[in-house]
Order: sequence, then structure tokens, then C-alpha cells
Amino acid sequence: MAQTRCGLVLSEEKQKKIFFKTIGREDEYLFHKERLLERDIAESILTCPANQRDISYREGYERLHKLLLSLTGEQSIYHGVNLQRALRRQSLFSRIVGKNQRVLEVGCGEGFLSIALGKRGNVVTGTDVSDICISIANRNKSRFSVENVDFLVMSASKLDFRRGTFDWVISVDLLEHLHPQDARLHVNEAARVLKLGGKYLLITPNASVGIHAGDTHIKEYNYMESVELFSHAGFSSKAPLIYYAWPFTFLVDIKIKLFFQRFLSNQNFLYTLTSLDPIILIATKRG
Repeated sequence: MAQTRCGLVLSEEKQKKIFFKTIGREDEYLFHKERLLERDIAESILTCPANQRDISYREGYERLHKLLLSLTGEQSIYHGVNLQRALRRQSLFSRIVGKNQRVLEVGCGEGFLSIALGKRGNVVTGTDVSDICISIANRNKSRFSVENVDFLVMSASKLDFRRGTFDWVISVDLLEHLHPQDARLHVNEAARVLKLGGKYLLITPNASVGIHAGDTHIKEYNYMESVELFSHAGFSSKAPLIYYAWPFTFLVDIKIKLFFQRFLSNQNFLYTLTSLDPIILIATKRG
């Protein structure tokens, strides 16, 4: 089992609802086939030698994306994706970054957030370990006629950029798919490629709410673990107190966030309280 931390595992029915919403239809066979493949990918990443993990990531997620593409006519990894709607969903996060920034999105998938950031006037590089994702992202870039966005196949733990290149690094639903050693390497690499005072926007499932995908996620983090991970790499971190109001609410020190989380410590309640899930963290590179 890939996920080794103690905690509440979301029921299969809840996992199905999330998955069906993602793919745009109810398909029990696909759910079980996809989960089995993701378990195999997670186990392969956890057990292979460190110097072979990049290959394991790439080969595993290429297999997963080929499975999903076989059911979508090879236009999108997910069923029935509406390109305009998908882009609008990312516009909220693009407002966090603002305009005229140099941005790196790691684990960009089909590229919608990177494109939304580019449409706001930012210079954006999106990276993903999957050739399939980058191919689709480039196709989406052409559809939306965005020139200031580039997409590259690249490992999250080996960012091939010069020191101090970016104002922002962003990852959405990436950290939980990385081997813990690679997660640390990735955050260290992010610190290297960020300018002094640059920021990292992290969005990842909150393990305190419950394990979201059973043993298909390698490791889910809580707020304390996330802060410690970034602190070791030279970041100071803050988070929005109330998720629903994001990005219009103010950022608070993580101690205040954790106090709020402990105050609402009943796990069943935490599961339903979306203000604590997902983790949203803005980490600033210290001098």
C-alpha cells in the first residue's frame, strides 16, 4: 500500500463520485481499472532505485494517459472536457499570481492553468513528465492562440532552468504523486530556480481530512508536513484562513491556520469542511 500514514481513507463510493466527476461519466469498470493501474504506478515508484524513478514516473503515467485517451478519441485525457470551461476554472488561480510575472507550472497536465496565466500577460513555462500531456497542452495552446507559454517534458525533481529564473512556481495535485525523496528534491529545485522573494503556490490534498485516493497517492501531506518540507528549502509559508473566500481572504501564519484546524479536529467534520481541503500554501523564498 503506497499511502503509509494513519488517517481516514475516503470510502470507495466517495472516491467513485470524485472520479466520475473528473472523467465526466459513471463508469465502474474504468474506475477499478484506473485505480489498479495507479496502484501499480505508485508501487513501482516506491520500490524502484532512485536513479530509475524518472523512468518509472514517465512510463507509468504514459500508460495511465493512454488508457484514458483510448476512451476519449485522443482529444483530451478526460471525458467530455469543455476547453472554455476548463480554462475558466483556472482563472481564479491565475488571479493569485497577477500579471507580468515569469511563472513555472510543474505538473501542468493539459496546460489549462499555464494558458490562463499566459492570457493574463505572464510569461509561462509548463512542465510535465508525460509526453502525452505536453502534446495535448501544446494543442490547447494553439487552440487558444497564446504565444507567451511554452510546454516542456521535464522531471519535477530536476528542473532544467538557471538559478533565479522565475517569480512564481506553481504545482496543483503534484506533490501527492511524488516519492517523498523526490518531493524534497523538487522543493529544493523550486527554491533554486526562484528569484529572491519569489513565491511557490502549492495546492495538494490535505491528509488531515482523509486519504483521498486510497493507496493510489504515494503520500498526502498535512499542513505541518507541507510547511516543514518548504522550510527545509528556505521558504516561509502562509495560507488563506478560509478557502471559500480565496483569493480575497487574507493570508495567515500557519500557526493560526493549524490552531483553526485543531479547533475543528473532528475528522468527519473536517471531511465536509472545504476550507481545510485542499491545502493551499504560498511559500516565499527567504534571503
